[in-house]
Amino acid sequence: MGALALIPVSFLSWKILQSNRAAVQGAVLELHVKLAEKTSEKVEDWVDSVDQRVKIAIVGLRARMDWEDKKNLTRSLVEADTGIASVTLLRQDGGAILKVFSPVLLGDSSTLDPAALRAALRRAVALKGGIEV
Repeated sequence: MGALALIPVSFLSWKILQSNRAAVQGAVLELHVKLAEKTSEKVEDWVDSVDQRVKIAIVGLRARMDWEDKKNLTRSLVEADTGIASVTLLRQDGGAILKVFSPVLLGDSSTLDPAALRAALRRAVALKGGIEV
């Protein structure tokens, strides 16, 4: 008699576990989506912030200023944000006029590998500001 009662109870338990698993997976998926959206918003805000500072710096660099003031402007752009590793001002032929490195990252040789920086600079000059596909 007890064995007959055990069959519906075990079936009901199995169905409850199945439905709970789907509900938990849905809740976890929803949390992951919200986390991704918030992270995306933070990254977008950071990029907008850097973009605004770079635009201000470009306007300042185009203005009639002493070269020392332009250097200080570029240096303050790099030092103001730990997310900017370096800024290099280039001539039209691709030669560097000024290189400014973040003081936070100066000790980190992997971030500022000179060979990698030169390769990235060559790619940027070869693309002439375009996007590599």
